[in-house]
Amino acid sequence: MISLERLKLSVPSATASDERLLALLGEAAADAVCSWCNRDFALTEYDEVYDGVPSDRLLLRHYPLRGVHDVRGEPTVVLEVTSAASELARVTVTRERLELFRVTSGVAAVDTVAWSDQLTLG
Repeated sequence: MISLERLKLSVPSATASDERLLALLGEAAADAVCSWCNRDFALTEYDEVYDGVPSDRLLLRHYPLRGVHDVRGEPTVVLEVTSAASELARVTVTRERLELFRVTSGVAAVDTVAWSDQLTLG
């Protein structure tokens, strides 16, 4: 929230050996401000789920806003993936493909399924 140079200007008697202490104090002050305001001032991406009724207004927990990627209502399961043979499995869905990552007997494998290769109904 505040640079080391600005901290040095705020404490004119600080020397080069005080830089580490000033940096720690600056971080502690920034943490205290974020805690007091109950918000994060850094540019961060959030994924939020809200319960409520349909409305023309959406009150978000984090601001200011730089962009909104998606707003969805009434979520429904459209894809269910199960892994019976893997010790660890993860599925990532992107616009272009489905990525299936799994670890079996210590060996990692990744499979991809491109949406463009799949049949759709017209």
